[in-house]
Amino acid sequence: MLISVQLDVPERLLIENFAAFVRRAKATRDRESEEGSRYRTPDFSQWARIGILPFFDLKIWELQENVSIPNRVMADAIFELEHMGGEETVRKTTEKLAYQVLEGDVLKALATLHATQRLETDNHKP
Repeated sequence: MLISVQLDVPERLLIENFAAFVRRAKATRDRESEEGSRYRTPDFSQWARIGILPFFDLKIWELQENVSIPNRVMADAIFELEHMGGEETVRKTTEKLAYQVLEGDVLKALATLHATQRLETDNHKP
């Protein structure tokens, strides 16, 4: 979300307008959320279960080394036990969800979550 600020406007008006903007943005988000929009808290337990972070690590290594890691090898590296997931899980689930994470809305949700947690932590410091 891009916000433009006219710095020659009195500070009081800037604050009032920004507060109104935030209220409208939250109302829109809440309305979209009620309609089943894509704005929701990421399911971190699912990420762990299907190996999102190890998948990212391996993809980064793959790019750095200019190599290709087959899904079979990915599955062996990501999942400790065979029943936890295999080549098909990597192809159909892990990879698909990993790229959804990179598409933006999940990253925005993570950034918001991080900022919120930081504010809470900063406000509780002595």
